[in-house]
Amino acid sequence: MKAIWKWLKIPVFLAVGVGLLVLALKDVDTAEIWKRIQDANFGWVAVSLLLGYLAIVSRGLRWNCLLEPIGHRAHPGRSVHAVAFGYFANLGIPRSGELARCTILNQSDDVPVDKLFGTVILERVIDTLMLGSLLGLAFVLNVDVVDTFFQELTGSDDPSDGGGSNLLWYLLAGAALGGILLLVLWKRIVPEGLRTKVEGFLKGILDGVKSISKLKQRTAFLCHTLFIWACYVGMSYVCVFAFEETSGLNLGDGLFLMVAGGLGMLAPAQGGLGAYHVAVKYAFIALGSAGVLAGVIPDHEVAEFGVTFAWLVWSSQTLMILLGGFIGYLVLLMHIRNKQAQA
Repeated sequence: MKAIWKWLKIPVFLAVGVGLLVLALKDVDTAEIWKRIQDANFGWVAVSLLLGYLAIVSRGLRWNCLLEPIGHRAHPGRSVHAVAFGYFANLGIPRSGELARCTILNQSDDVPVDKLFGTVILERVIDTLMLGSLLGLAFVLNVDVVDTFFQELTGSDDPSDGGGSNLLWYLLAGAALGGILLLVLWKRIVPEGLRTKVEGFLKGILDGVKSISKLKQRTAFLCHTLFIWACYVGMSYVCVFAFEETSGLNLGDGLFLMVAGGLGMLAPAQGGLGAYHVAVKYAFIALGSAGVLAGVIPDHEVAEFGVTFAWLVWSSQTLMILLGGFIGYLVLLMHIRNKQAQA
């Protein structure tokens, strides 16, 4: 069954992405989208690409801050290339990048995979907290826009019915019950040999997570974290200047677009394909409903403009990840082969 899923997950996740893309393109003129993209100011897109890659560089350097407390070091450049390769892997199989970058850095710098994976889990926790914090800030800055956005996503016109929040609680409750059931049956249904291996791997992960409490470079870690997320906000915001119609949007609006797109990227689709487009489309609809785009973009063109903006940002960032990840993989592969030849 595991072997079957290994081959099926790529087309399954691709189908999810294509389905969401079809939803994003519903009721919009694709020819007009392509025309608008051709007329865009690509100088701002270049700035967005630079910010996107700087975030990868900073993430690689921040990773090294987490490795030091657990007694391991990796070459800064190879850490950056491993992170870039992880994003590259996510374009094939969603969420595979975490393990891919741990595996390749293990081969290049001999850092144990379980400890690497523990630091990556810690990174994901921090990223979730940062995204949640920025969502809260976006809500404070644009209460009506964020509220409309979630109503549009959940298909609810009445905020009092709970909308997506009820679904979220159901998912959390289901996950909690599933976790409890697994703990209860752990020793009964899992063979002892497999239990020992899993528990040993989890211990290594826990050691990686604990590295946050032993950080020696706390200031560097904090600065990298803030810089990474500033780059994420910036790489989305600067693209509003690529179109005359959206050049009047303020930084708060740019923050909202980044958070909306970030939520879309959580969906199980290759590189956020379709999911990012849907999220940004509804983000523009929310901006239009709140009157932010009044007099700038006609109401019947707001959704179309949202998909245009999503295509421009997503396509350019995906191209950057393809190039950066491929180059990173080649550099790491050459180093690994040279190390094996010298062994």
